[in-house]
Amino acid sequence: MGSVILLLHDVNDVIMEMAKICSYTSRHSIANCLFVVFIACWFALRLVVFPAIILRSTIYESFNVIGKWIVIAAALPILITYKFPIIRGY
Repeated sequence: MGSVILLLHDVNDVIMEMAKICSYTSRHSIANCLFVVFIACWFALRLVVFPAIILRSTIYESFNVIGKWIVIAAALPILITYKFPIIRGY
């Protein structure tokens, strides 16, 4: 899962570095095109693909695979904290 997130986020970095190199070497028309591609990719990957596909998969499909245990695992720290006030420091 972490490698998929890394792949989604690092694709944008390569495009940005190419645009910066073109800007530093006075190829401004290519740099401007690459900046536009960077903005489009950043928007598509981080604001559309990541929430719609990756987060959906981790939330809903993992619940189908794991079942009720994910709810218990998520609620357990909250239950322990409020059931045993000594842990909170009161």
